[in-house]
Amino acid sequence: MINQLREVYIKWCNDYNIPNVSADEQDRDKLTYEQKSWLDDFIEQWDNQQEIDRFIYINLKHSTRNKRRGNNENIRNNNIIKNISKSIF
Repeated sequence: MINQLREVYIKWCNDYNIPNVSADEQDRDKLTYEQKSWLDDFIEQWDNQQEIDRFIYINLKHSTRNKRRGNNENIRNNNIIKNISKSIF
């Protein structure tokens, strides 16, 4: 999604002949009221998307870690069961 937002921003800059610099580095004194409003909305959407991406990354990483931990626990439990079975029989 960030890549799509980047494309939208680049198109907006080109359409309005605005320097293609980081949105938070734009010279707001040279923008119209409408352009400032659009830029504020864009920055808000960018920040929201970064939070979403961060949430997804953290939770997928956490999920993968738990999955690996679960597999290790299963292996450990299977080894314990094998050892118990050997000692019983």
